[in-house]
Amino acid sequence: MKFSRPIFFIATIFLLFNLSSINAQRDVSNNPDYGKDSLARVSCANDLSTISEYMKINLPEYALPAWRSVFDNCPASSKNIYINGAKIYQDKIESAKDPAIRAGYFDTLMLIYDRRIQYFGEESYVLGRKGKDILRYNSQDIESAYTALKASVLSEEPDFDAGVCVGLVETGVLMYRAGKIPAKELLETYMTVSALTDIQKEKGRNPRIPQQVYERINAALSKAGLSNCDEIEGAFKEKVNTGSEDVATLNLISDLLQLSNCGTTEFSGEVNEKLFKLEPSPDRAYTLAWYFIRKEKFETAIDYFKKAIEIETDADKKAHYYYQMAILCNTRMNLQQDAVAYARKAIELAPAWGDPYFVIASAYVISAKDCFEGAFERSSVYWAATDKCLQAKSVDSSVTEKANSLISDYSRFYPNNEEVFFRSLQEGDAYTVGCWINEKTTVRVKK
Repeated sequence: MKFSRPIFFIATIFLLFNLSSINAQRDVSNNPDYGKDSLARVSCANDLSTISEYMKINLPEYALPAWRSVFDNCPASSKNIYINGAKIYQDKIESAKDPAIRAGYFDTLMLIYDRRIQYFGEESYVLGRKGKDILRYNSQDIESAYTALKASVLSEEPDFDAGVCVGLVETGVLMYRAGKIPAKELLETYMTVSALTDIQKEKGRNPRIPQQVYERINAALSKAGLSNCDEIEGAFKEKVNTGSEDVATLNLISDLLQLSNCGTTEFSGEVNEKLFKLEPSPDRAYTLAWYFIRKEKFETAIDYFKKAIEIETDADKKAHYYYQMAILCNTRMNLQQDAVAYARKAIELAPAWGDPYFVIASAYVISAKDCFEGAFERSSVYWAATDKCLQAKSVDSSVTEKANSLISDYSRFYPNNEEVFFRSLQEGDAYTVGCWINEKTTVRVKK
C-alpha cells in the first residue's frame, strides 16, 4: 500500500510528537510557566514540540494552531514561541495579497516582539529585529522604526548589528528632514553609531562590515542637509571642550563638519588643531594649512605646510606641499623670492613635474617692476620666464599647451631689434638677468 508524501510526513511527525510528549510530561509538570495546572502544562509542552517539529521541516501553517495556543495560554514557557512566531508571521506577511490582511499580520508580528521582551528580556536585540521588520514590512512608519532602532542602539548593552546601526542613522536623517527630531539628536545618534562601529572595528573579526557601515552612515548624513554650522557646533562644543583627549570623537566631529560644508568655521579649526596636537599627521597639517588660507592667515598656513613636510615621507606629496607654498607666497603674500625657493624644492622632489616651473616664471614677471626701473631690463625678465616654460614642457609633456600659451604671451614683452642693438646685443646672445633673479638666459627679440 502506497502513502502520499504529506500523509507520510504527518505520520512520522505524529510518532515524534508522542516521543517528545513523554519527555515533556516529565520535565514541565511542576513548572508554573507552562500553565496553571499539570494538565495545562503537559498540553503546553506538547504544543511546543508540535511547533518545533513542523518548523524544522518548514511547514509553518501546520505549526500555527499549536503556536496560537501557547502564545495565549503559556506565554512564559519558551523563548521559541517568539522566535518561531516571528518566522511564521513574516512568512504570512510576505504571502498576503490583501493589504488589510497583511496589516493584521504585521500587527501580530509587532505584538510578538513586545511579548518576547515582556517575558524574556533581551531588549536591545529584540528591538533591533522589530525596527528592521518595521522598515521591511511597513516602511512608511519611519517614526516607529526610528524609535525601536534607537532604543536598541541606546540600550545599556547594545548588540552590534550593521543593519540596525545603518537603519537608525538612515531613519534619523528622514526624521530630521521631516522636522520630527532636531539636528542635535541626529548628530548624537550618528556619533553613537560611529562609536559602536569603532568598537567592532577594533575587534577585527570582519573589517569589511565596519567599513560598509561607515560608508552608509556617512552617505546618509551627507544627504541630511545639515547646513547650519551653528547647530553642529552647539551639538558638539561641550564634547570637544570636555573630551579634548578623545581622538576618535574629534575625528568623527571633524569628518562631520567637512561633510556638512562647515570646514571653514572657527569650531572646525579648533577641532582640527586639537587633533593635530594629539595625533600629528601630514594630512591633518595640510587640512589646517588650507583652513588658515581661507581665513587669510597665510603665515600660519605656511607653518602648517612645513609641518606636513616634516612628517610626510612620500616625495611626491612633499613636492605638492612645496608647490602649494610657492603659489601662496607668489599670489597672496608678495614673497616672490620665497615662492621661487619653494618651487625649486618641489622640482627637486618631483623632477618630471612641470607646474612648479610656471610658478617661477610668474614670480619673475611679478618682480620685474620692483627689480628694475628701465624698460629694457624689465623686458629681459620675460626671457628668463620663457626659459622656465621651455623647461616645464621639456620635462612634462602634459603641460605643453600651457607652456606654449605663456611663451606667446611673454613674447609680446620682448624688446625690439633697435633696443637690443642699442645695447650692443643681438638675438641669441647670453644675458644674465640681475636683481635677486640672477638668471642666465638668452636674448630674444619681439617679432
